[in-house]
Amino acid sequence: MDRRTYIATVGSAVTGATILSGTAIAGSDDGDDPDVRFGDVEDPPNDVYEVGDTVTVTADIENYEDESKTVYVGYSVYNDGFYENGQRTDVAVSVDANDTVSQDLEWPVSSDAPPGDYGYLLKIWDDRLNNGAPDEALKNGLDKYDKTGEEVFKVEPYI
Repeated sequence: MDRRTYIATVGSAVTGATILSGTAIAGSDDGDDPDVRFGDVEDPPNDVYEVGDTVTVTADIENYEDESKTVYVGYSVYNDGFYENGQRTDVAVSVDANDTVSQDLEWPVSSDAPPGDYGYLLKIWDDRLNNGAPDEALKNGLDKYDKTGEEVFKVEPYI
């Protein structure tokens, strides 16, 4: 089954459940591997955070391949611009063949985070360049889960 047929088949099978559950289906990004993607994603448990708190999102990473895979999951929050963990937002996640792994992703609220409403963006990447170097980069996007246009949580002013 080719990628388009697979996506159409899966999409038509789960669209009703997705709408009822309130879970968005993330679209394939610019990579060539649609078989590692996001499953369920849980928003942060609190509505309001302060400097020093950690905003955690929990995401299921689903591997529909017949072999184990290590991918890199990025997590950025958004408030009139992206705020990342010093450009080190990715977490290496190993997923066995045809399995799902639940992964906590964290963003510590620092004093330079502006107060206001925030959304977030999650991405799965196939590879990491310059592993551990200051100019590290991720490549080959596989999937994304985008809530940047939503007001998911609020950061209170730093006093």
